[in-house]
Amino acid sequence: DFLVIRLLSAVLAGVTVAYCCKWIGTQFGDDFVRPLGAFLCVLPVQAQLGGAVSNDALTHLICAIIIGEALTVIRSNDIQLCALLVLGAAITVGLYTKLTVLQLLPWLVIVAAVYKFKTTGLTVKFCSQFAMMLVGVGILTAPMWLRNLSLYADPLARTIYVATGPNFSPADIEKVAGWSHADYIRQVAVRSLASFWYFVHPNTPLSRFAGEPLPFVGI
Repeated sequence: DFLVIRLLSAVLAGVTVAYCCKWIGTQFGDDFVRPLGAFLCVLPVQAQLGGAVSNDALTHLICAIIIGEALTVIRSNDIQLCALLVLGAAITVGLYTKLTVLQLLPWLVIVAAVYKFKTTGLTVKFCSQFAMMLVGVGILTAPMWLRNLSLYADPLARTIYVATGPNFSPADIEKVAGWSHADYIRQVAVRSLASFWYFVHPNTPLSRFAGEPLPFVGI
């Protein structure tokens, strides 16, 4: 039943907002909670995907948990095994939910390295424990990588994604629409932060696929 799945997505989107507000409140105080909650609730992409039949709502929640737990681990003076296990479990579940979660891992490593280097120092203990967590994630997700390699000859399953329908690269879109790189970046930013609903309007011409800076302006 699509309605049940959409309601589940809405619940997951609500939990994502609640988790982000709780984490921010714990780390930085309650003054940040209300504006953050209001921003997340009205963010068009969050609202639209929170009512869609897809795995995006769950992916958003898992990514929020990954970022929150990673920052908790990184900012602590003495790394806690429990927090590290929660982070590893969240990454593992996230990868099984949607492979795009993989994009978070390089940034987590970079942020951890830079923050520790500038504060308490990049100790061997921290590096080894963080690396072991990532190795554990690799072991737990190995069946998925092997399955994709066997079925699609590609551990990331990118070939099946391309085969499911037309997927245009940024260069393709820029060429057809006559945009510069700056035009493309601006349009994607508008689509993501202001007018996702207008983007999916069936009568939107390609030249304005991201819509106006405000939803429905100029329709």
